[in-house]
Amino acid sequence: MARRTRKKQSTSSNPMPIIIGAVCAIALLAGGYFLLTREKSNNATILNAETYTNSPESVRGSTFEVKAEVVKKLFYEEGVTQVVQVNYNNEPIPIEIPANVVGPNINTQQEYTFIVKAKNDAWLVAKSYTDK
Repeated sequence: MARRTRKKQSTSSNPMPIIIGAVCAIALLAGGYFLLTREKSNNATILNAETYTNSPESVRGSTFEVKAEVVKKLFYEEGVTQVVQVNYNNEPIPIEIPANVVGPNINTQQEYTFIVKAKNDAWLVAKSYTDK
């Protein structure tokens, strides 16, 4: 009498490894996004406007959060940079926004939250910004 051999069940018909892999990939992407967005705001302290205007060299190299209303656009060159003047704690402060910083369109008389870095010359350069 001849014996019949049983075919092994192929793993390609079992969807469980694919489902587990997809869940892991989604979890990794979500975790990476969370870490990247969290890093921008956690390292920033609130800028003291009086300290900045009286002694701007004391803040250079630091990262700050500035929630302020844009008063006017001082300079704009498409694809390069723009400079806006904001009214922050009744102090006029200029902020440079490089072209590689992505955010909503800047309009005057609108309030935005800027994450800025004070350069060596104490010039504030936006790392990111959002509308309020």
